[in-house]
Amino acid sequence: MKKTQIITILIALGIVTAMTGITAAAPENLYVDPGPKTIPYSPNSVIYNVQVYDIEDLTATHQIKATTNGWGAGTSADLEYKFTNEAGGTSNWIASGTSWDWGLPSTGNDEWLTLEIRAKTSAPPNNDYSFEVYDDGGTLNSGGAETASGTTTGISIPEFATIAIPAVAILGLFLFFNQRKHKKE
Repeated sequence: MKKTQIITILIALGIVTAMTGITAAAPENLYVDPGPKTIPYSPNSVIYNVQVYDIEDLTATHQIKATTNGWGAGTSADLEYKFTNEAGGTSNWIASGTSWDWGLPSTGNDEWLTLEIRAKTSAPPNNDYSFEVYDDGGTLNSGGAETASGTTTGISIPEFATIAIPAVAILGLFLFFNQRKHKKE
C-alpha cells in the first residue's frame, strides 16, 4: 500500500515538474496582419505587418521566411516576398520558402517587420493564396528551439477583363445617353 502511494506521489511530482517547465518555456509568438488582401502583379506589391514578440533569446540571430500555398492553377512559384526589419534592413525579393536573416532584435523582446508580397507577371489570374510566416533563431530558457509562425491570406489576383469590362460598359452607356440627348435637341 505504501509503495503504491509513494509511486503515485512521485508520478504526480513528475507531472507537476514537467508542467511547470512547459509553462516557464513559453515560446515566442508571431502575428501577421489578417488577410485577405489583393495581390498585385510586379512591380506593385501589397504590405502585411508582422510582429514577433515574447522573444526570449535576444542575443541570437533570427531568420524569417514566408511559404505560399496556392489553390487552383496557382503555385508557390507565383509570388515573391520582401521583408524589412525595424532597423531598415531588407531581404530584397525572395522566393517562397527562402529564409532571410533579419538579425538581432533591435527593440527588446518585440520586433516589427513589414512583409511585401507581389505576383510574378507569369502568375495566372484569379487564384487564392495562403501565406505561412515562420521565425526561428535562438533557444528557449528551457533549451528548446525558439520558433514562431503565423498565417494570413491573399485574395485572387484580379484579371484585367474583370476591371475593364464594367468600365467600358459604363463608358458605353454614358456615350449612348449623351448621343440620344444630342439627337433630341
